Amino acid sequence: MRPQWIGSIAQRLRNSEVLSKVLNNIAWQIGDKLLRMGVGLFVGVWVARYLGPEQFGKWNYAIAFSAIFGAMAGLGLDSLVVRELVRCKGENEDEIVGTTFYMRLAAAGLLCAVALGLSMAMEGDGLVVALVGLTTLSMVFQASNVVDFFFQSKMRSKNSVLAQNAAFVIAAVIRVVLLVTRQSLLWFAAVALLETILACLFQLQAYRRFGRSPLAWRFNGKRALALLRDGWPFILTSLTAMLYMRIDQVMLGRMLGPKEVGMFSAAVKISEIWYFIPMSIMSSALPIIVASKEKGEGEYVKRLQQLNDALFTFGLLVGLAMTFASPWVIALLYGGKFQGSAGILSLHIWSGVAICLGAAGSCWTLTENRQRVNIVKSVFGCVVNISLNLWLIPRLGARGAALASVVAQFATCLLFFDAFTFKVFKIQIRSILMVSYFKMLGARLGKRGNAC
Repeated sequence: MRPQWIGSIAQRLRNSEVLSKVLNNIAWQIGDKLLRMGVGLFVGVWVARYLGPEQFGKWNYAIAFSAIFGAMAGLGLDSLVVRELVRCKGENEDEIVGTTFYMRLAAAGLLCAVALGLSMAMEGDGLVVALVGLTTLSMVFQASNVVDFFFQSKMRSKNSVLAQNAAFVIAAVIRVVLLVTRQSLLWFAAVALLETILACLFQLQAYRRFGRSPLAWRFNGKRALALLRDGWPFILTSLTAMLYMRIDQVMLGRMLGPKEVGMFSAAVKISEIWYFIPMSIMSSALPIIVASKEKGEGEYVKRLQQLNDALFTFGLLVGLAMTFASPWVIALLYGGKFQGSAGILSLHIWSGVAICLGAAGSCWTLTENRQRVNIVKSVFGCVVNISLNLWLIPRLGARGAALASVVAQFATCLLFFDAFTFKVFKIQIRSILMVSYFKMLGARLGKRGNAC
């Protein structure tokens, strides 16, 4: 006989069509990432072991360098476009999607040229320049991710997940062939570009199968200005966030060389591999958070607190587990050449707790259309990270970069400076202090006391 609470949950799921759609959407997004985590971890670790810390470091330096420009190319419109598609209720969807696509395409083309030019001016290593060129070219094809935003707004992530996974699996098979035939680093970078191209083509095909056509997309100047007016804080936020997430590798490469970057990157690959979970939950919960605001402030704050509590608890459990398991994990996956990555991983893993809280906080700022808050937070975090890197990297090497990243993430997440941000801060602190769990425990103990 199953417990009564299981039957209660099952009944609620049957009675709530919206909740069922949200959970199904979350399941597809998490399933996508789990596949990437499993296959990607296996192939990625194999690639790292094959290349060694120095070659692996050069590739990750190029990826980090390009990612800074990629953050700007996305224009920070991801969640904003999902929100607009939800609000429009089927009207002007082709205009919203089309305007976003053409904006992202133009930005990607321009920034791709800028990134390659800067790389040629800064780097004396021709291999690194070629790696940057291949990596930044991916930004152009990533403009098609607007299709994913469309499916998110419909809570039909299944469609884009299948398209992206098809590209991922094909690329993974090709990487294995490259490993077996012992090809050079440039071939691996070229396959990463191929994966982006295939994902673009498959997503567009999924969009057509859904009954929509990219040919119907249209650009509207007024819509573009409106998106930029609401989204420019996200652009700056995305840039500064990417800076303090990737500047560590760039600074390590410039200050200590590619081998140290390789050690740091090996740890970060493990540390960040689960970040998709809080982001997937946030993107799937966003329509519910937006709708709860219309039901009143009490319901709105309640839903936000529940989201913060769940994400913080998850991040805390991951952090505790990996802190103790890091030496074993690094030895098992990467071998003796990367043994220095264990201490880096045990530190960097705690960035994930701040990522979880930040993801939940993003629902608040997006729903309230207070994106400017994120600018101050991100700029502050970026300054903290760069400053700490300059001080800690010469003293502690890659461990110093990991410590700087953790401090910067928490500084960004918990910063408050007015009444609005203090509301978010209180919700986050309640999660950190586990107020809801202690209340629940107190209530249960009280019931037992009364029963006695």
